[in-house]
Amino acid sequence: MSTLPRPDLRSRAARLMMMRHFQCIQCGEVLSTLATLRSHERVVHQRRFPYYCSVCGKGIGSKERLVGHMASKHDDSKKYNCSKCGKQFAYQKSLLTHTQNNCYGLQDSLLTN
Repeated sequence: MSTLPRPDLRSRAARLMMMRHFQCIQCGEVLSTLATLRSHERVVHQRRFPYYCSVCGKGIGSKERLVGHMASKHDDSKKYNCSKCGKQFAYQKSLLTHTQNNCYGLQDSLLTN
């Protein structure tokens, strides 16, 4: 009895072909597991959150995002400062995004006075 040759799973293309994809029928987003699809549906479309911020009550979709939310919104140890406007950030990536897209330096402070 002969068997069919198994694909070489070391190649990226073979791994991608073997992966199952689960597509959200509401928005079309493709997720890699049924569990992540169900979580996506609950959080994004039904607005049911497994975690809530103890400070402001915001619903959060995952434990990791709750930790990030606490650090960026409620932690006083923000160590990244914008040299143009002085706004502080908990994450270097947030500062980079701010300086590339949002910061107008002195114009911001003139508009708020």
